[in-house]
Amino acid sequence: MVCQMELTSHLLTNSAFDNVAVNEMVLAERLIEDTPDNSLTLFDREFYSLGLLYRWHKAGVVGGYY
Repeated sequence: MVCQMELTSHLLTNSAFDNVAVNEMVLAERLIEDTPDNSLTLFDREFYSLGLLYRWHKAGVVGGYY
């Protein structure tokens, strides 16, 4: 299970879960589409994956353009 949480209230805003054979990086990718544009996303230090960070960076709207 991978969770996304609002920092000030600590309320969960999204989550992705699957069986134990599914890597957490794969689960984190499922949260990209539902993450608001212009938000700050912090990752645990175990989430160091250049592929994941690149996909996260390229998603959403930047300056009004995709």
